[in-house]
Amino acid sequence: MGATLQAQDVPSATINCAVRQEPKANTQLWPIRYKPLPDELLSSWLVRLAHGHGMKVQTFCNLIFGNRRQVWNRDIDRLAPGWLVETLSVHTGTPIEIARKTTLQVFEGTLYPRFHPTGTLLWIQTMQMYHRQREGLGQQYCPGCLAEDVVPYFRKTWRVSLKTFCLRHACYLLDRCHVCGASVAFHRVDMAQGALPDVALSRCHQCGEDLGSGPQHAPRIWDEDAFAAMAKIIDALDAVAAGVQTPLNNSTLAVLRHLSAMLLGQRRKLNLRAYLSECFGVEEILIDRRKRATFEAQGIELRHTIGFVA
Repeated sequence: MGATLQAQDVPSATINCAVRQEPKANTQLWPIRYKPLPDELLSSWLVRLAHGHGMKVQTFCNLIFGNRRQVWNRDIDRLAPGWLVETLSVHTGTPIEIARKTTLQVFEGTLYPRFHPTGTLLWIQTMQMYHRQREGLGQQYCPGCLAEDVVPYFRKTWRVSLKTFCLRHACYLLDRCHVCGASVAFHRVDMAQGALPDVALSRCHQCGEDLGSGPQHAPRIWDEDAFAAMAKIIDALDAVAAGVQTPLNNSTLAVLRHLSAMLLGQRRKLNLRAYLSECFGVEEILIDRRKRATFEAQGIELRHTIGFVA
């Protein structure tokens, strides 16, 4: 994986020469050619490659793709432009099919029937991009996983709306820094931090806190059967992200989708929220009307509650 290789071990002239090569004209491998880690997101892989070469992310991307091709003003894990994925594949010696599986398109046919580049993508958290900043809470993470990682990185399944807790660590996922409340934007972590060897993807880009030190609270369980059903769905999604074909009942997801839309709706005559809250002994769900009334735009606690009462 190259986790122990330091940037200073490779001459800077060699690095600059290698990354300046046009990918279509030259198939030379880069000095640092990390492979994607299990369930790793494309964006996480790209940031690790930049830092492995001893460069800040923006500098690295400008050298590889040029100033005309902007990388970070879009959700690259969702859109996954071919020129980006193919370049990383060629210069790291990674088979193209493995490189493509670092994108959220791996869930096509499972979470959503067909990929589309605009609008809400079913069960995928929205980033709400504004220039290069993320105004939404689209990137979740498990503090336990980040704390255990030898090389901290971000997973594809952490972008899935239905996944509100980690099966391995039996704790809630988090969708913001537990200290300053900033949304997660690990591609910006080297903008305010110190020397690159001290920068890890698990650091908050705004305050520098280690996200792996966040609280590991056990997920609330109102009904054991409902919890077992949600755990089964999450386990199936983890398998899909790992490239394992696993049966996931699409009709179950369709029913969940319909009920979540009803619970998030604003129709005054529909008292489903009040009814289910009474049945499960849960305080009635309060919807933040400043956000879009879609499941994928909501925070962890609200999605977790809706997932159970639905």
